[in-house]
Amino acid sequence: MVDAGEQKIFMSTKDTFIRAFMAGVILALAAFFSITVTVKTGNPLAGAILFPVGFILLYINLICSQVFHISTSSGYR
Repeated sequence: MVDAGEQKIFMSTKDTFIRAFMAGVILALAAFFSITVTVKTGNPLAGAILFPVGFILLYINLICSQVFHISTSSGYR
């Protein structure tokens, strides 16, 4: 975990903005889907249950990007 934090400190500004933009896009899609489900079903609880899926997608994206980075930078193919 400390190594991941160190990598983020030395990450370029361009990469930081790209990651922030992509995270915002994923959360915006989650909000859009949540609102769409609420309007289509008429049940606000369905939309409220769907919204956290965006946070789950962000977490999965974070884990997958770290695993991919570790597997490509360590020399394993």
